[in-house]
Amino acid sequence: SSKWNRILRGYGIVETQRRTFLLYWVGSFYNNFLPSSIGGDAYKFIYLKSIWPGKKSAIASSLVLERFIGFCVTMPFPILFGWHALGQNPQFDIVYWGYGGFVALFTICGATAWVVASTYGINALTRARSQIARKIGNVLDIFLSYRDKSGLLYSTILSLSFFLLSCLSYMLCFKAFGESVKFTEVLVIIPILTLLGVIPLTINGIGVNEGLSVLLFSLFGVSYEVALSASLVNRILLIMASATGGIGFMFLSRTNPELRE
Repeated sequence: SSKWNRILRGYGIVETQRRTFLLYWVGSFYNNFLPSSIGGDAYKFIYLKSIWPGKKSAIASSLVLERFIGFCVTMPFPILFGWHALGQNPQFDIVYWGYGGFVALFTICGATAWVVASTYGINALTRARSQIARKIGNVLDIFLSYRDKSGLLYSTILSLSFFLLSCLSYMLCFKAFGESVKFTEVLVIIPILTLLGVIPLTINGIGVNEGLSVLLFSLFGVSYEVALSASLVNRILLIMASATGGIGFMFLSRTNPELRE
């Protein structure tokens, strides 16, 4: 929430830390009922646009940038820390090189889209007849015009810290079952789970993440039973923590008549 607050300030949207914390808290609550792991972003957008009606594109862009920074920070970890495990398990080799190919393709496509959009693509979208195309063009225009470099550095550091704490939490879930899992192995697997959790296959990625967790950790010698148990405990802890976001919703709805209705 602190990271998102700083990104919003870079777009000229000055909000209190308290409000962005409550929005993030409630957004995590809504994730439990919406497809993928980013469904709560819709709530954050709806709430803020009612307060900043002239900043819709900036709000949408801030949400995209906040997620984009998180992905860019975590994506290299499987490549960097999975290198030492190559050659030990053919199935892991397939996962490693497949993920590496995806990252390379994502980087190339992202860089190409950035250059094309920066050159002339945005102007074409903003002048398009389709209202949806114009809105996308406005969001891209604001996204590419972000200039708060210190804010980007601050957001990157927070993303890295949050990611490492998430990995530590997952590792402790295994430790609770007496399974010794290396931290480097968790650093390899969690980014893959996070990336696939964005795909709207199930509500908040439930079932998909657990199944992939069992599959990926088994490649490092963890039994199916322990991997499933640890992933379920991690899921229960996340649900318990995010479910308290309903309390935050009561505070926000009191100050926003549109949501109260």
